Formats: sequence, C-alpha cells, structure tokens
Amino acid sequence: MLYSNADKALRFCPKNRSLGMLAVEDGTELIGDSACMANLSIEQISLPTTLRTIGKQAFYFCENLTSATIPEGVTDIKDDAFCYTGLTDLSLPSTLKSMGQYSFCCGHLATIHCYAEVPPTLSTTEYAQTFYSVNTADCKLYVPEGTAAAYVKARILLQLRAIEVMRNCLRFALLAQ
Repeated sequence: MLYSNADKALRFCPKNRSLGMLAVEDGTELIGDSACMANLSIEQISLPTTLRTIGKQAFYFCENLTSATIPEGVTDIKDDAFCYTGLTDLSLPSTLKSMGQYSFCCGHLATIHCYAEVPPTLSTTEYAQTFYSVNTADCKLYVPEGTAAAYVKARILLQLRAIEVMRNCLRFALLAQ
C-alpha cells in the first residue's frame, strides 16, 4: 500500500492481492480519491479512529466488501466513496457531518446504524442521491433515541423510508470517549 506522510493519507492499495481484510494504518487521516477502487480482494475493512475523511470513489466497485463500520472521528464521506460495493450492513459515527452523492449506492444495503445526534447532510441532487439504488422498502435506518424527528425533518426519509430508534446507544457513548 502507498501512504503519504505529508498529508497522512492512504493513496493507493494494489489490486489482486490476497487481502481479505484491509487494515488501514493508525495515524491515517484521509483515504484518498480512488485509493482502493475496484479492488475485489477487499472483503472487510478496519479503519483507524484517526481517520477524518473518506475520499471520492475510495472503495468504488469493491464488490466483495460487505460490511463497514466507519469509526468515530470521520466527518466527511465524499462522492461515490462506497458506490457499487457489496455492503449489506453499515455503521456511521456520531461525528459524521456530510455524505456526498452516490456515497452508498449499494443495492444490497439492508441495515444502517447512524449514531449522529444531528443528521448528516446528504446529497439530494435528483438521480445523484447519497443512497441511490438502495432498496428503500427493505433498508432500515437506526438512529439514536430522541433524534427520529430530526432525521425526518432533514428529509432523509426521501431516501430511506424506515427509521427506527436505537433504544440503547451504548456504542455511541463508548466510542465518543
């Protein structure tokens, strides 16, 4: 893998390696644009708590990537970051502020846990929505108790129809420390 010490970024992850699990080095603050694009050997990712931004098309077409937990500290997920992955389950941190167009254009996405007390800003561009191609009838979004109204007001229901409240936000409390 190619890291840039100057901007603390993962810049490139070679394709066709027997990775399975991609463990991004601690201290990394950015996964650069297209860094892991179309890497079919990535099935799981382990991201450090130092991470702040996931760049455009960072995991674009990583079809074998099925689950992702975005760590506390990440504030921005750029356009197409996880577009056309095999994600079925997704966990988003309380620190998340924005997600770009097609960030999670994942046809198999079934469960999203978002720990943000304030709903992240989504792309609402027609035909370029953050959750474009997600089966909105089956995908469930779980949010912290007391925040469902804010998510409805933020119009996230235009992209995801089912919002459920997490009764126990213990994970949120532990990771925020």
